Amino acid sequence: MAMRTGVKFNGYDVADWSREISRLKRAGQDEEALDLALGCLRALTRNGPASLRFVTQVTVLQHRLGLVDDEIAVLEHFRSPGRLRGGQRDLLDVEKRLAKARELRAKAHGEDPTPFRAQWRLLVDAHKSAPAPAQPFLPSPERLAAAEFVAVDFETANRRGAVSACQIALTRVRDGELAEEYVTYLRPPAGYQRFEFTDLHGISWPDVADAPTWSEVGAEIAEFVGDRPVWAHNAGFDSGVWRGLDEHFGLRTHPAEFYCTVRLSRKSAPGLVNHRLPTVTAHYAPGFVLEHHRADSDARACALIVAAMQRDPAVATLLAN
Repeated sequence: MAMRTGVKFNGYDVADWSREISRLKRAGQDEEALDLALGCLRALTRNGPASLRFVTQVTVLQHRLGLVDDEIAVLEHFRSPGRLRGGQRDLLDVEKRLAKARELRAKAHGEDPTPFRAQWRLLVDAHKSAPAPAQPFLPSPERLAAAEFVAVDFETANRRGAVSACQIALTRVRDGELAEEYVTYLRPPAGYQRFEFTDLHGISWPDVADAPTWSEVGAEIAEFVGDRPVWAHNAGFDSGVWRGLDEHFGLRTHPAEFYCTVRLSRKSAPGLVNHRLPTVTAHYAPGFVLEHHRADSDARACALIVAAMQRDPAVATLLAN
């Protein structure tokens, strides 16, 4: 599932529209895809800087449709200070795309495209040599080795994402051993109570009808975590759910450190057939019987994976390089 942004368009998080935009592109419906992508981008810009991913989503479609002037206008807008989230590489990417679009417009108008082509080549070289961004959700070797950490797993009721969270499980690890657990169903607020994923995790409305809301357990969960680093298998999803719940209920419980066993396992065990939780669990914790999509079992599996990574000095070496 896509990492949530917390920004809504037509009732859904803008990240949730990416799949529909991709479907429309595959179906050859580029104009419809562009309308949807533009709507998402406008919603983002009303709430602050936009990420390069959403800007690219729009400008690639404009490029395909031959809307070069529109593409240039969007790129010129996001090259201005404060309008694009990200660092130097993202800004160089925008400048590079802008130079290419100006080259194409010059050709279409019978003008000399040479200056724009030369600028594009310089920007390509600059983009290649720019420092790579820090990888999100990956710890330093020192934080990987933390004596205590917490693993988390959320289950959600439906495609409305974060606010439909219906279960959370937390497993606390101390010195490589499972120490304490916190598991509870969550009652989604009105408007988020339709259950679409019961066949996946087995949870339905009767299970959560009398469960606490995030506002009732958030402080208790924050106390359970404390200042320990938190891990999840696909932290982009679980971190996004946590942030979304905090935003909806007006809390500030999201952990300061959030790390991902998917991303780290891709570096530490690149030869696996995939990096889904059952596969990574079988590799790092072969004796554990995983009941996938049960939040408590998934959180325990994630905890065991991290503990096994802590015992492998090669993993710390990978993070240091």
